[in-house]
Amino acid sequence: MSIATIAPSALRRGALLLVAGAALALTGCRTTKTVEIQPMQPTKDYTRPLPPGVNPLRLVTDQARYRRLLEASYAGNDPLLVEAAARSAEWFRKPSAKNHFPIAGVSFDRAKASIDALVEVLRSYPTQEQYISAVMEKFDLYESVGWDGSGEVLFTGYCAMDFDASKTRSAEFNFPLYSRPADLVVDEITGKVQGQRVGNTLRPYPTRREIEESGMLKGTEIVWVRSPLDAYFIQVNGSAKLWLAEGGVMYLGYSGTNGRQYTGLGATMIKRRIVDPSRVGLPFIRDYYKSHPQEVLDMIRENDRYVFFTAYESGKWPAGSLGFRVTERRTIATDKEVFPRGGAVIVDTRIPTFGRTFQPFTQMMFDQDTGGAIKAPGRGDLYMGEGAAAGLIAGRQYQEGRLYYLFLKEAAKQ
Repeated sequence: MSIATIAPSALRRGALLLVAGAALALTGCRTTKTVEIQPMQPTKDYTRPLPPGVNPLRLVTDQARYRRLLEASYAGNDPLLVEAAARSAEWFRKPSAKNHFPIAGVSFDRAKASIDALVEVLRSYPTQEQYISAVMEKFDLYESVGWDGSGEVLFTGYCAMDFDASKTRSAEFNFPLYSRPADLVVDEITGKVQGQRVGNTLRPYPTRREIEESGMLKGTEIVWVRSPLDAYFIQVNGSAKLWLAEGGVMYLGYSGTNGRQYTGLGATMIKRRIVDPSRVGLPFIRDYYKSHPQEVLDMIRENDRYVFFTAYESGKWPAGSLGFRVTERRTIATDKEVFPRGGAVIVDTRIPTFGRTFQPFTQMMFDQDTGGAIKAPGRGDLYMGEGAAAGLIAGRQYQEGRLYYLFLKEAAKQ
């Protein structure tokens, strides 16, 4: 699931996971990206857990703010918006979708009906005023409480990455990516990792270091890449487009994790005082790896989280944590233990330009992904697309803002 991130974003996660331009996590975008990272603000703990008994969403009663957000996010019949909405609607038709509700006080029926109604609004109300009137009449707007109750959310970005690889191990391609192991036990309803099955017992699944140093997964390799750093970037992102030495392309996607805690490589480098938060990024990490490969490998292994993969059809890649293709600038990754899956959201923040500035970004998106470092109500990760241009934007994305959800009013749901 992040797909390039350098801040808490990535693993999209059971999904794509991430490229973010933040200084703490690290993930990468399928292409080399310039990273002008914003310094982390140590006084703000964006991944602070939600206090017990606190709902992550609160009703917005300010109708002027509601209207302003709808005006700013109006996109007409943008095909990417319609496409993303339709994918969420399709996910809600799967029997397994019910297993993830209720959450944040939202029932499955209300969440499903909300997406179905929004798809109809997008099709039936072509003008901006018609659209705004219909949405405000039918839907309530809810705001994330943010990392500290103020509503403040940190938005990073992710994208899709390309790497060279081979189906055969060689001196050039010597670092494996593995399929999901048979002894990994996952709850069939929630998807949470239960552990490793050993005989008739369960125990915590081995850490990254234990997996790699023991060679316990030998024989389950899907493909081989050039370096442990490439393998790590792909794991953090949760997917990759692989150009095979034998010819052709392989689309790799997320197939599970060992359920262990995620620790970003960028964060470890900062903690060890190797780099200042304002300089950490993919270019620095790649350069540092060239001169200190063993040291970087050791830091990589401080991240206990390990990701497993499966091959995807090109039309279904890159896939998010809900199992379908994510949509450029219309898919957001959030903590799925906090927020309702598949829902329509409005993101109100800023994103980088191709210069050194930022521009307003008030956009309707859909909660279709998650990430290993995307935790709590104070974090969100924006999917910026594929390729070099997306990488440039995703790699610098590190901005505060607000996150809103749209759900049908209880009366309208009947």
